Amino acid sequence: GKPKKEMLKDKKEQKQDMQEAWQQITTVVLPTLAVVVLLIVVFVYVAMRPAVTDHTINSIMEMGENKETAQCTTAADPEPVQ
Repeated sequence: GKPKKEMLKDKKEQKQDMQEAWQQITTVVLPTLAVVVLLIVVFVYVAMRPAVTDHTINSIMEMGENKETAQCTTAADPEPVQ
C-alpha cells in the first residue's frame, strides 16, 4: 500500500478541503438561501393580503348604495318582488 506519510498527508488535505467547503457553504449558500426564502415570504404575503385600491373602495361604496335601492328577484320570477 501507500507509505504512512502519504496517507496522513492525503487525510490532512481532505480535512482542509472539507473545512473550505463548509466555509463556502456558510458564506455563500446560506445567505443566498436566506434571500430566496425571504423573497418567497414577501411574495406570498403581498399575494395573500387583500389589496385595497381605489377600485375596491368604489366597488364597496357601490354595493352599499345598491343595497338601499336593490329589489329581490328569483330565477323563476325575474320581475322585481314588491
